[in-house]
Amino acid sequence: MDVKCLVCGEPWDYWGLYHGDVQAWEADAIKKGLGCPHCEGNPPEGGYEPENLSDFEYGDEDCISRLYAQPPEGAYEPPQAEILQVCIGCGVQRIRDRAAEVYDGSRREPVYAWYAPAGSDALRWQVEWKLSCEDPGAPMADFHGLGPVCAHCCDECADCDAIIATHCQGAFASLDGEGEGYLPEGHYHTSDLRCLDCYMHYVAESEYEAE
Repeated sequence: MDVKCLVCGEPWDYWGLYHGDVQAWEADAIKKGLGCPHCEGNPPEGGYEPENLSDFEYGDEDCISRLYAQPPEGAYEPPQAEILQVCIGCGVQRIRDRAAEVYDGSRREPVYAWYAPAGSDALRWQVEWKLSCEDPGAPMADFHGLGPVCAHCCDECADCDAIIATHCQGAFASLDGEGEGYLPEGHYHTSDLRCLDCYMHYVAESEYEAE
């Protein structure tokens, strides 16, 4: 069945509202009577007024609740992104982008993304390139109890699963060596970084083999 926008009267397919025809927040706005993508919450010239009770029908739900919800509360606008975590190294944010989500039946599919605030170190292309390979739906690693840190700013030790910094600035500058990465002589890539314990063990083994 069709669901009418209570602002402009535009008909919308009820099944389509919950299967990708519109964003989830747009489906919610249509249900509440705040507007639709056709009118964007602005009444047409001359206005629009529902004339029949059937104009308030909404799928299998009781149309009376939609009738008594007029005038609706709120505005026709996309919701702000929810900030889930902020990297203590570069400032990149792991967010849930509610404005990009759609319904899959009764389930709202979550959409996660990376966001670099203006002025943050996360705007550097190296961060964007590294994070393009990472799933923003997965939480960032915890950096020694100091807070979350993204995949650009940290990595695992080459010999164990210890989290170590791969670039030292901002919050990493005051760690007094904890979580710092060490490159053995002759190695130049961050993938070869080791935590202090593994680095000392590697150096000791190298010296023993050289004897």
